[in-house]
Amino acid sequence: MARVQVFPVVLLLVMVNVEAGHRLCNRPIGFCSIFQNCSITCRRAGYVRGVCQGIFPRRCICYKRCKP
Repeated sequence: MARVQVFPVVLLLVMVNVEAGHRLCNRPIGFCSIFQNCSITCRRAGYVRGVCQGIFPRRCICYKRCKP
């Protein structure tokens, strides 16, 4: 169920960034649970956003703009 909810959000983020001319690179930084907010963790690490993805185990994936 969680996978179905995450996919549209990730797809929307990719579409917005492709239209803006920016490509995002991602990096898994660890495991997460429903109680951990990956977005805050990723911003503190210098990334622009983060998403908790997967079913088991769930991974915190951080995104930033790729260097040309």
